[in-house]
Amino acid sequence: MTEPLLAGKLHVPSRRSPVVARSRLAERLGRADGARLTLVSAPPGFGKSTLLAERAAANPNRRTAWLSLDAGDNDLGAFWRHVIAALQAAAPGIGVEAQALIEPAEHPIRTGITALLNDLVDLPTDVDLVLDDYLRRGRFAHQRIGAATPIAGERVVGWVAHYAIGVAFAVPLLVIWGPGWVASPTIGPALVVGLVTILAPWLIMQPAMGAGIAAARTPHPWAARLRNVVTHAVYGVGLYLSAAAVGVIWP
Repeated sequence: MTEPLLAGKLHVPSRRSPVVARSRLAERLGRADGARLTLVSAPPGFGKSTLLAERAAANPNRRTAWLSLDAGDNDLGAFWRHVIAALQAAAPGIGVEAQALIEPAEHPIRTGITALLNDLVDLPTDVDLVLDDYLRRGRFAHQRIGAATPIAGERVVGWVAHYAIGVAFAVPLLVIWGPGWVASPTIGPALVVGLVTILAPWLIMQPAMGAGIAAARTPHPWAARLRNVVTHAVYGVGLYLSAAAVGVIWP
């Protein structure tokens, strides 16, 4: 039996008010008219969906099919059923044959895809298909990171990313206090940067891993927060000692 489609995945997100106008990005996106494929890439929360939804609202004569992806779309059959439903919402009547070919398990998926492509070729006007929340591999947010399927090499990638982010967090220290701080470092600015950067794991990493904001969903939230504070204070001390070492090596 074919699972029912989730209708909420097929709707263009409603526009939120107020929204920061991003005319430069809208203009760049407009230059992609006529392209076969356009990739809008940015970290989570940077407004990709809002930008595309605004474009759809600003061009009512341009048909837009919208599909918000989730983990269930890793199943090819489910993915293509949702794609067809999204296209049907924008162009009623399209994909009827394709839908009939994809749903039975005995038909190869490519047979239904071929029928769908033939229908698209026959359309008198173009349809923009938006695949929202696409991740090439894996997912950004988890209910419980410990239950996620292991990925080869993830530990190495994680440690490399961890130290790279640590280096990147040192940049505000140099921008705010200037190169003179490296020549004559003091502990205060380094500790400030170390403790302020705790907001990244509290507001981004821990919620994405299923631990909640500031470890709120862990068994002992305050113990976890205390460890975070100590760890980032040590990081701040490390920034100070690194600057002091630079002064000794290159006086």
